Amino acid sequence: MPNQHITITGNLVGDPEARTQGDKSLVKFTIACSNSYRNATGQWTDGETAFFDCVAWGRLAQHIQESGIKGDRVVATGYMRQNRWQAEDGSTRTRWECTVEDLGLSLRWRSLQALVRGPEPESADPTTVGA
Repeated sequence: MPNQHITITGNLVGDPEARTQGDKSLVKFTIACSNSYRNATGQWTDGETAFFDCVAWGRLAQHIQESGIKGDRVVATGYMRQNRWQAEDGSTRTRWECTVEDLGLSLRWRSLQALVRGPEPESADPTTVGA
């Protein structure tokens, strides 16, 4: 089956988990995605949340492990892979996983400077700065 390329935009469900498989380093993580839409009364409503299991390898895995934390808004590109295995009860199990080829922080909700500096204090009043 050909690789099914995909772009996933969402939030990291937890901190990425570093592992090794043989002599290869990898990181596993999950991205949660949900849609918002306007309902019949015009109010914004959250849709169902989809969870994507992801894996990255090598240098990218190391960078994700060092940089990603739970809650980060990310954009991942990669391809879907179907894993099949035989369960103890004899049934065949299937699981889809995204092999990530690139991952970046999403700048839709805040700037890179805000990510580096951290959130502004809630009590900061811009009219009194420097007073």
